[in-house]
Amino acid sequence: MMASHNPLVVDNAHADPSFQGHPWVVGLPHMRCFAAAPIINEAGYVLGSVTVLDTQPSSISSVVSSKLQAAAEGVVAALNPDSPLFQMQSQRSQARSAMYKLAQNMAESDEVLTTFSNSSSQRATMITLA
Repeated sequence: MMASHNPLVVDNAHADPSFQGHPWVVGLPHMRCFAAAPIINEAGYVLGSVTVLDTQPSSISSVVSSKLQAAAEGVVAALNPDSPLFQMQSQRSQARSAMYKLAQNMAESDEVLTTFSNSSSQRATMITLA
């Protein structure tokens, strides 16, 4: 993985000695430009990275690097049970489950109402449906 907790940016992997012979540089996907921001959990462990690459040498701007870092931090937030994002996703899941149960109950009560309504109509009109 990454030796540092900082984003890694390589403008031209083909010209960078640390990537010499790397399979992604000498073979498919023929990576040239590479940028990665580490996904670091609360305990300080690097879990992975948010990475972009290109087949052409390019200069990665500080804006793109910052956005990669923000995306990596977003991944950490989504994985943390104490984060507002995680809690919101959990609440949304609970709300979806409650709505499903409500729809089920409404369908069941509609069937009961229809049955009750039909039997009341039959008593009032003395007409039975076959």
